[in-house]
Amino acid sequence: MAVAAALTQILAFDHLVAGLMLAAVAPAVVFLFSIWNIMSYSPGAMRRLQEFAEQADGRFTLWKPGRSNFDAVPFKYDVEQERFGVVNVAPHGVPVEIGHLSSQVSARHRAPGGRRRAYVVLKLPQRLPHMIFSIGHQAKLLGIRVVPEQWDRSQRVDIGQGRRFKLFVADGGESVARTFLTPDIVQLFDKVGRHYDIEINGHHLYLIANRSTAAGSKRRWQNQRALLDELARTMASSTIWDYLRQHSRRLNVRETEMRTDIKRALTIFLSGLAAFILVICLMALTASGHIEWFDF
Repeated sequence: MAVAAALTQILAFDHLVAGLMLAAVAPAVVFLFSIWNIMSYSPGAMRRLQEFAEQADGRFTLWKPGRSNFDAVPFKYDVEQERFGVVNVAPHGVPVEIGHLSSQVSARHRAPGGRRRAYVVLKLPQRLPHMIFSIGHQAKLLGIRVVPEQWDRSQRVDIGQGRRFKLFVADGGESVARTFLTPDIVQLFDKVGRHYDIEINGHHLYLIANRSTAAGSKRRWQNQRALLDELARTMASSTIWDYLRQHSRRLNVRETEMRTDIKRALTIFLSGLAAFILVICLMALTASGHIEWFDF
């Protein structure tokens, strides 16, 4: 609120500037989002993926309808899903799909350009409980979290990584999650989490991002490929799979849904929305001359 009040006072020095800025904010945001969308999912990125598929003896597909059998949060709740720029490879014997998801939030409320996400899916040898690593890439705008966490705090499992790296596990899967998340894997996930949100559900490990894996500079693309190769190698060599096979009867790796704390998330969201509306109203009243601020 202090930042918002300071911004309002700055704008209040010139009513004309305040009015013009208020009128220009929405078009500027739409324009910047469109440019970002073009840069993040450019034809150049698709060509990189196609070349990578050829080099890695994989398969590149420009369009695929539906979500396959993927059940991560973005695949589960969005509608009208199509995958594009899809690469299927198997580094270190681990089936990996790198692609992009085009979808709509709902069939009733359609966005002109839809919603786009980049994803990577690794197929795991054994089933793991539903785990969501709440790092926040999908809930941030310009580095600021705009959507609160919706997962119930009773499902949070402490793995010693502080507040930035939060883990939520479906009921009954806590012991398996702790066994799987060795210090080496936690360290690797911390590195992966700088670029992706991480989710594990059943036989799949999902990486979700707002920017194509192949977008950006040549150096970034090389780093992304090295990171995914390291992740596939670590998953292939993990000792958790033998442990799960030997103790499958005793361990609880059942299919359970993550529980959401809708009341808490709604309260945080409405509080932030109310603060935003208040700032906009103050800016509008200042621009129209109904409110005058003290001039130093």
